[in-house]
Amino acid sequence: MSRFSARARVLAVAASTSLVISGFVAVSAPAQSATPQAGGILTMLEHEPRLDHLDPTRIYTGRDLAFMNAFHTRTLVAYNPVPGEAGAGIVPDLATNTGIPSNQAKVWKFTLRPGTKFEDGTPITCEHVRYGVSRVFAQDVLPGGPTYLITWLDIPKDADGNSIYTGPYKNTPAGVKAFNKAVACSKDNRTITFTLNKSIADFNYLATYGVISPVQKSKDTGDKYDLNPQSTGPYKIVENSDTQLKMVRNKYWSKASDPVRTPYPDEVVILYGMDEEVIDQLMLEDTIPTAINFGGPLPTNRDKFFKDDKFKNRRMNNSDPYARYYAFNLKKMPCLEVRAAMYYAWPIKALLDYAGGPDYAGSYATGAISPLV
Repeated sequence: MSRFSARARVLAVAASTSLVISGFVAVSAPAQSATPQAGGILTMLEHEPRLDHLDPTRIYTGRDLAFMNAFHTRTLVAYNPVPGEAGAGIVPDLATNTGIPSNQAKVWKFTLRPGTKFEDGTPITCEHVRYGVSRVFAQDVLPGGPTYLITWLDIPKDADGNSIYTGPYKNTPAGVKAFNKAVACSKDNRTITFTLNKSIADFNYLATYGVISPVQKSKDTGDKYDLNPQSTGPYKIVENSDTQLKMVRNKYWSKASDPVRTPYPDEVVILYGMDEEVIDQLMLEDTIPTAINFGGPLPTNRDKFFKDDKFKNRRMNNSDPYARYYAFNLKKMPCLEVRAAMYYAWPIKALLDYAGGPDYAGSYATGAISPLV
């Protein structure tokens, strides 16, 4: 299994962009028609005050990747938007292929699809993708996202083991030269080539992450780009406030250039900071017919959704690829006997029951890595 597939696949978004799986339990509004209809507002009810990040360079959680990649940010390749095992595979998105490896998978080439544009109508080119890639190296400005590229691209390291390229905001001629060699654009500005320092057979799975997506240098505002990143997908951001994130259709997006997405709603809205009990009651009473619980029901309400057949086509309960554990400061606990006592006394069953029990919270892990991974 790819090192990326488990993380992103479990939280993938349907091709119709009408459903988001968020966490291990999710509930959606009832289907009004067997055939999807265009129009209306898709409303997502969220307890948290905001998404962690909107800047594609900084998005890392599976849920936020799934949401932004479905509605806003296109990547070179995407997960196949079909159910079942086939959905773990990847298909071309901004690229015309899923990547062509050479030199024992140390070199990867992607050719961009014609007709793709930013929300202001600017055609997307290789230089935009390369600039987007360059931003991950500015960890002092844009922390929080995946950093595989810093490790894998064939760029020399300094005496401390850090990349000599430090991103687009401050750099040296030697660093820029090394980066442009490792991430190269063809003369027609349509093919991007990544040169790695070792063989990475599933490098193309990293291309499903926003860290390899186009960004216009002229629109880059550093850490403030997180507030209003430019869209390359079917929706663009028109409001990002303390109460909601609102997206409307991007008129420069074209279905003809996007084989992955079929955007039905006219608007997509996330309502932030909602009380979890209020969210559950809105869903149970069907107060907002086109709503989705962006998190999941409270433990006290899960049986109401999962023991009632009227919700059977609106609910899902999936295992995620994570293992949750408690870490102690062992410097404060040097005695092995005390550590052993803590281990044997730790109330693992009570904690699992508190989280919802095995039906909703999963089973005990045998280590720090989920069995799904």
